Amino acid sequence: MRASLVVVSAGLAALLLAGAGMAVAGAKYDDPVFISLTNKYAMGSLGSARNSSGTTQAIGCSVDGWVYNGTGYSSVSCSAQDSNGNYASCYTSNSDTMARAVTGMTGDSGIYFQWDANGACTYISSDNRSYWAPKQP
Repeated sequence: MRASLVVVSAGLAALLLAGAGMAVAGAKYDDPVFISLTNKYAMGSLGSARNSSGTTQAIGCSVDGWVYNGTGYSSVSCSAQDSNGNYASCYTSNSDTMARAVTGMTGDSGIYFQWDANGACTYISSDNRSYWAPKQP
C-alpha cells in the first residue's frame, strides 16, 4: 500500500510540474493593420505590422514640439498602411492631449486613430499590453 501511495504521489507531482511549464506562455494576439476609409479609422499593433509576411503593413504616430517667439507648439501625425495597400493618415497641431497619447506609445504598442473629413486627428489611443506581439528583426 505504501509503495502505491508513493507511485501515485510521484505521478501527481510530475503531472503538476508538467502543467506548470505550460502555464508560462500568456496571451498573444496578432493585430494586423486594419483601415476603414469609410468610417475614418485605422488600427493595429506595431509588432504585428513589423512581423507581417508582406512588405506593405505599417502603422505609427509621431509628435513634434517647438518654441517660436517664446510660445510652445506641438503637432501630431499618425499614418497606417494595410496589406492591401490602403493608406490613411491624420495630422493635428497644438493639441497637448493628442501629443500625450503619442508619447505614451512604446515600440510594441497597439494603436488606434480616427480622423475627420479634413484629415485632422480626432482620436488617438495607444495600448501597451503584454499580449501585443513584440517586433522581430
